[in-house]
Amino acid sequence: MTNNKLTYCNPLPLPDIMEGHYDTEKPDFVRHYRCAADCTVIFDDGVWYMYATSAGKIFSSCDGLNWRSHDLLGGLEGSAPAVTKFRGKYYFAINGCNFELFVADSPISEFKSLGNVHTADGEIVKIVDPIFLSDEDEALYVYWGCGSDELYAAKLSNDDPTLIEGEIKTIIKFNPENVWERWGTYNHGAYKGWVEGGHMYKKNGKYYLVYSAAGTEFASYAMGVYVSDSPIGDFKYQDVNPLIRGHQSIVRGCGHGCVVDGPNDTIWVFYTCIMSCFHKFERRIGMDRAFIDANGNLVCGSPTGIPQFGPVVADKDLKPCELLPLTAENFPVVSSNAQGSEPVYLCDESPKSWWRPESDDKEPWVKHIIGNYFEVSAARIVWKEAYIDYANGIFAEPVSYVIEGIDQNNNKIILLDASENQDEINCDYREFEPKICKEITLRFKKPEKYDLGIVDFTVYGKAIDSSLVPKHGTGYSPNYYSFK
Repeated sequence: MTNNKLTYCNPLPLPDIMEGHYDTEKPDFVRHYRCAADCTVIFDDGVWYMYATSAGKIFSSCDGLNWRSHDLLGGLEGSAPAVTKFRGKYYFAINGCNFELFVADSPISEFKSLGNVHTADGEIVKIVDPIFLSDEDEALYVYWGCGSDELYAAKLSNDDPTLIEGEIKTIIKFNPENVWERWGTYNHGAYKGWVEGGHMYKKNGKYYLVYSAAGTEFASYAMGVYVSDSPIGDFKYQDVNPLIRGHQSIVRGCGHGCVVDGPNDTIWVFYTCIMSCFHKFERRIGMDRAFIDANGNLVCGSPTGIPQFGPVVADKDLKPCELLPLTAENFPVVSSNAQGSEPVYLCDESPKSWWRPESDDKEPWVKHIIGNYFEVSAARIVWKEAYIDYANGIFAEPVSYVIEGIDQNNNKIILLDASENQDEINCDYREFEPKICKEITLRFKKPEKYDLGIVDFTVYGKAIDSSLVPKHGTGYSPNYYSFK
C-alpha cells in the first residue's frame, strides 16, 4: 500500500490487479495480461469501495489516495459489477451470472444469491452491464445495456428486489449526430455505435444518466450524460457533452465508470482507461473531479495524468496541485535495453510502448537528468510484466526498488526507499519528502520468473527560487542526456 498524504495520480495505484479474462481460452491467445475496468464505486461511512471487471478484488480507501485489496467472496466471476446500498443492505450483480442478484451485510462480506431478476410472469431478464439506483431508500431501480445501441430501465420491487415492477423502458439510444458516440478511434463508424456502461447519479433533484460510447478499446472512448427529473425519464441530452474524454497521454479512453459524491461537497468521476500493449481489453482505472455548473450540467472535461489533490484535501474551489512532470519526453540513460525497447519509451507518455532491460541485466537502473535544479516530491512508475502466466502459477510480484537523487551539492540522496516493498502495485505512484535535485535514478530488481519493464517513469516537482540554484549551474553540457 502506498503512503500518499495529499495527492493521487492516474492511473490509480490499485494493488493486486488480476488477470484479464477476455480471450484467454482461445487457441490463438498469445500473452496473459492484467485488467481492472468498468468500475462501480460507492462512498459509504467515509470509505470508498470499488468493484471492477477482472479484478477479482474489492478495493477500498479511506482517502482516495491509498487503496487496499480484499477478495471478492462467493466465487463471483464476470465483468461490469454493479453495487448499491439499499435499506442497509448491499446489492450486487455482475455480467456472466445471468443477472443473478446478490446481497450482503457489508461492502466486503460474502454476497449471497437472491435469485435471478425476472418479470411478473416469471421471465428471466437478460441484463448486461447492470447498474442500480437506490433513490434515497424509497425505491430501487436497475439500468442496463451493452452494444445494443440502447439503454433500458426498470423499477425493482422493494419487497422482492429480484422482481421487476411494471414495464421495461428504453431510455436512450445511440445517436450518430453525437459524433463522439460513433465507433472507432476517430469516430469513423458514422452509423455504428456501442452504447454501454451506464451509471445513474442523483444531485439536487436531478437524475444524471451517465453512459459510455465509441468502444472500450479505443482512445476515443468517453462518457456522456443525459438528464431528467425522473429516475426513468424522459431523458434529455445534456448541453455539455461528453462528460470526460481524453485522446492523448498515458491516461486515455475514459469510459465505463461512475460518478460519486465525496467528502467536502466534492463530486468524483471514476472511469476505465486503456493500457493496451498486449490485449485490447488491457485496462486500468482513473478518477477526476467533476462539478455541477451554473446551468445544471454535470461537467468534468479531460482526464488528468499528473498529480491532483485527493478527495480529503480537495475543496469546492477546484484548487490545482502545483506538481508538474519534469521528465516528459526526456531521453533517459539506462543500464541496458533489449532490442526494440528503447529508453525513450519510458517517458513518451504512451501506454502502448515500454522499455525493458536486457535479459541478463538483473538489477537495472534508469537515470533522468532533468537539466536544471527542481524540487522533486513524487514519482509514478507503471510497470510492464511480460510473460506472466496465470495458468502455470507465474503471477506479478512486489517490486523492490529505490529512487535516488543528486542534490545541489552533488551528493547522492535517497528520495524513496522501497527496497523492502511488500505491495504489488502495477501503477505505482508515491509521494516523498521534497528535495532539490538535478538528477534522478531508479534502481530495481528483476523477478526470477518473468520479465519486467516499465511503461512510464515520471518524476514530479516544481521550479525553485533562483536564490537556491547554485551559481555554477548543473555542470551538464547541452547534450547531457547522451552521457552515462
